[in-house]
Amino acid sequence: MDNSIATVVRNIQTVMDTGKVVVYNLNSIYFNTGEEKPGRETSTLSGMKLIAAGLGNWKSCPEI
Repeated sequence: MDNSIATVVRNIQTVMDTGKVVVYNLNSIYFNTGEEKPGRETSTLSGMKLIAAGLGNWKSCPEI
């Protein structure tokens, strides 16, 4: 299984393109410990890519 950010982004875009998504949520892209920890920038950038993939491909909210 390929768990690269590019694969996850592509999968999100595929699902969002169905037009059936009512809710999109991304939880905890950054854990604020108050410390500068290695990898924090990468985690934040990855989270931003996932948010952009979902919202950028969200056509409309279907009737509930």
